[in-house]
Amino acid sequence: MDKIRNFVKINIRSKKIYSYLSGLDKEMNNYFIAFLQIIIITFFEYLFIYLIIDHPNYLFLALVASLANLIPYFGSIISNLVAFITSFTVGPSLLLKTCIVWFICMIIDGYIINPLVYSKKNNIHPLIVIISVFIFGIIAGFFGIVFALPLSIFILYTIKFILKHIKA
Repeated sequence: MDKIRNFVKINIRSKKIYSYLSGLDKEMNNYFIAFLQIIIITFFEYLFIYLIIDHPNYLFLALVASLANLIPYFGSIISNLVAFITSFTVGPSLLLKTCIVWFICMIIDGYIINPLVYSKKNNIHPLIVIISVFIFGIIAGFFGIVFALPLSIFILYTIKFILKHIKA
């Protein structure tokens, strides 16, 4: 990346274009850092919760839950369905505990952890995230959902940059 950044810096003569590209690079870098933080937080969150309820597949479920973050909002549903199915085979007590964990973790992840991490790194309102996932999902299906947040960051940064330089 440093070679690419230096190449762009040397070969692009317009300060506005270079300013735009370097700012966009910082925004995307912040997004990926926030995304990795959410994956790590989710892994340990689900690991400890499934350990507490004594689920036999706690490590696998924590890994699935952390990787399911690739699909915003819908990934947690998929990972919790896996937990639900595996607990269904063990017994009704674990099934009930898993259902409670499913409900609590979806609320904690969707409304507390993810918005806090993304808002600190990229200053994106959670409502914008939900709307962008919906819109890009309609436009491009599964891939639209997966790439909704990076595309939203790109669009929002571009609009902010244009408005900033129109005023200047």
